[in-house]
Amino acid sequence: PLHLAAEFGHDKIVDLLLSRGADINILDTEGCNALEIAIIKNRRSVAETILMSPVWKDALRSTSNYKDERGDLCPNTPLRMLIRTFPDLVEKVFDRCITTKMQKNGLNKMRIDVEFVDDAYHYHQEVEEGGGQQFEYARIDEDDAVVPFEEPYHQNAAVRMENHPLLIMVKCKANNLLRHPLSIALARQKWKSFGRYVFYTQLLMYILYLASITTFSLLTLNQKTFFTAKNGTTAFLYDSGALEARMITRVLVVVFASLGILFEFQQIFRMRSRYLSLSNLIDWIVYVVAIGFVWDIPLDIKFDTCNSAQCWHWPAGAFLITLSWLNVLGYLKFFPFFGIFVIMFFDILNTLVKVSVLLALFLAAFSLGFNILLVEKDAFDTFGWSYLKSLVMATGEFEFEGIFIEDPLPFPAATIILFVMFVGIMGIILMNLLVGLAVDDIKECQDNAELKKLSAQVELVLEMEKSFPRSRKQNHIIEIDSSPAQFWKV
Repeated sequence: PLHLAAEFGHDKIVDLLLSRGADINILDTEGCNALEIAIIKNRRSVAETILMSPVWKDALRSTSNYKDERGDLCPNTPLRMLIRTFPDLVEKVFDRCITTKMQKNGLNKMRIDVEFVDDAYHYHQEVEEGGGQQFEYARIDEDDAVVPFEEPYHQNAAVRMENHPLLIMVKCKANNLLRHPLSIALARQKWKSFGRYVFYTQLLMYILYLASITTFSLLTLNQKTFFTAKNGTTAFLYDSGALEARMITRVLVVVFASLGILFEFQQIFRMRSRYLSLSNLIDWIVYVVAIGFVWDIPLDIKFDTCNSAQCWHWPAGAFLITLSWLNVLGYLKFFPFFGIFVIMFFDILNTLVKVSVLLALFLAAFSLGFNILLVEKDAFDTFGWSYLKSLVMATGEFEFEGIFIEDPLPFPAATIILFVMFVGIMGIILMNLLVGLAVDDIKECQDNAELKKLSAQVELVLEMEKSFPRSRKQNHIIEIDSSPAQFWKV
């Protein structure tokens, strides 16, 4: 009867049955209790009735199976379902998870129970008789406290991170939930207990690596060494001070790059197939190329103006230094003051990537036209140079005199028509389109600045938690003084 009342939205009957002792823990054939049925059937009043009843904790200590985007089996708890369906009810659940108690000093002690939010060790996979898998909830002791399992519900840390209720709030843009005292307290607890040590250690290591590789590059790649290299000389001349500094920075680069590679291996072990991402690929390129770069490995690559086996260091070093410095953005986006501007940059870059196909198509069209009509001009004599020149012209650098005035044009009328079309389409329409899209991205980011900031904080602490294991014995009860000054110290 309880399941039928929940399925068809009879909240008063549900209230009556629960008050008369109906068991909320009874599951239907799909493994769902009455609360889960109400959420699935979109019965908000029934779900609210159950959550406001004395058995609300028992109702939340249930789960059904859920496969994420990559097919990994995860627990789909009632709280996760509520975040996606009825986020306003989650606020009421969070309110019930917070209790206050008066202390002798006159301040209230705030007790925050995060059992239903930080639940990685509260579920365990059990194999049923038919071969299926079901998640079992941890044992509840006599004090109504959960006794966590020895292992988390999934060994892949990335799977647990993506299924964490806090990250689900970020994906659903549940701003009110992210700024709720429970969410903030949990994020701050994670940050203070282990997150800040992991983050600042990684940041310090990368800064030391960056200082070492930059110093080594400036000592190695300069006008004096290039003069010897382009003449085919493999032995570079350094004074004693530069030679000693170069040896020291070489060792430091190898040490810090090796530590970075060890950290990447640790992430591979913990994340497995979820490890593959653009940021991790950039880390590998930076560290591996840096080690090969500092050891002066000779490669027989000939360039027009450089003939030695060390000439490859100049283009490789240029890209390595640029990529190493840009990689710092991955750390800066988590800082409170200017992190929002880094997030804006990545939003605009994402928009640019989306319209890059259209931009590349127009550039190719005009590049071919200019290559044919301006074949006598050095900047347009091949398709590659013509494409690059057209890209520069799209930014406003037309160089009108260099194209039309200095030398006579073989086909002036056709060239002028094509040039006017280029200015109208590329210089006015497409460039203004990109500016407009960028302005929209910035405005959206500013309007959602608080959500972006809270989302960045959540992603940071979960990233740190994903990278390093935690003890299952971490207390799911957070106690703080409820005065504002003390709360923000969590």
